Amino acid sequence: MKLNSVIRVCPVMACGVFLLVMASCGGGRVSDAQQTTQPPANIQPLVKQVDDGQEKRRAVEAQYKAMQIPDLIRNLEADSTKDVEPYNSLAYREIITRGAGVGRELAAAIQNPNRQSFLTLIALRSVNKEAYETVDSKTRVAVLVDALRTSKYFNTWGLPHAYWEDSAKAIIEQGRAASEPLKSLLADKRPAPVWGSEEVAEYQKYKYRVCDYAWALLAAIDGNKLQIPSDPAQRDQLISAIDSQSPK
Repeated sequence: MKLNSVIRVCPVMACGVFLLVMASCGGGRVSDAQQTTQPPANIQPLVKQVDDGQEKRRAVEAQYKAMQIPDLIRNLEADSTKDVEPYNSLAYREIITRGAGVGRELAAAIQNPNRQSFLTLIALRSVNKEAYETVDSKTRVAVLVDALRTSKYFNTWGLPHAYWEDSAKAIIEQGRAASEPLKSLLADKRPAPVWGSEEVAEYQKYKYRVCDYAWALLAAIDGNKLQIPSDPAQRDQLISAIDSQSPK
């Protein structure tokens, strides 16, 4: 069963603190001691700065609703570089309300095959699949895998044993075209932390790493249903079997 994201159910946000989502989600390696159910430290000051009244909420919403598509795209790119989840980006939340008609502009804006184009690509996939398919497959794969590789927190992707977010589903949709780029991450044992009460509990149990996400996504692409061991050492044995088959 899919776990709730803390930002989605956070009581502060329920009171209208929507600017919370504009910040990035922390950085660097995250130890067990640093795991938290609260927003990362660099987000917390925004909570204190933003009034929780309806008037402030309406002002923020109006600001984004008044933006033209080029301005929203610039904000999508900025949020992408800050590691903001799609559902927690105000620019993303607004752009998908514009409907399929924005597809051509979103597709044309995807020029950089890396994380900077991530939210623009995911938004395009959401509003106009036909326009999404016009983006070169290699570009789509490059953007998605680079976003996975450079994530600091992994709420954007889901939890491999429990559920996939749309970002991960977008990688799986690319099929074998994504296989080799994902295999390049099988040696990456950098921790892949999440934040949020339920999510952190699952992370503490599984101790996920970047290589685990790559491995689980490869299995999904091949249509394999994984029974994921909670012990990273056991997963390493399974990952090694795939990694040894990859071209060097």
